[in-house]
Amino acid sequence: MVISCNFAGRLRVRDNRLKISQKNEEVQRSLAAFGEIYEMKLNTEVGSLLVLYKPSLWVGDKITASLERLLPSKSVKLCPGHAGALPEWFSCPSLGLDQRKLIKGGMIASLLSSLFGAVLGKEKLHVTFGLVFLGFLTAHLSSKRRLLFS
Repeated sequence: MVISCNFAGRLRVRDNRLKISQKNEEVQRSLAAFGEIYEMKLNTEVGSLLVLYKPSLWVGDKITASLERLLPSKSVKLCPGHAGALPEWFSCPSLGLDQRKLIKGGMIASLLSSLFGAVLGKEKLHVTFGLVFLGFLTAHLSSKRRLLFS
């Protein structure tokens, strides 16, 4: 079982056993017991189950534990937005919201500074801030590798 998305109120699980009607019916019956779940979408072609629930402190953990009992295997938790298991060497760094904002702000500031240097004809300023921009861009794209190379 692969947990490809796990946000408050939204859980997506992928497992080839969900392609089998008997197994997916068993999973849906088991999850139907949770009153906090208001929608389940099953895609039998790819073996994916999307569970939408009322977010609360323990509901997501209970649902995940129930799925791990029904679909026993080593659970792989992924970065938000990723759709498949990643090799260990290709793992996604876990960036917090503040780090992502800092990287995006740095990208914008360095790009504008580089363009400003180009407009003024200051080659050293343009090149220096261009390189700083490339550094921020590399940090930004490194967390998006799975999306870029899929």
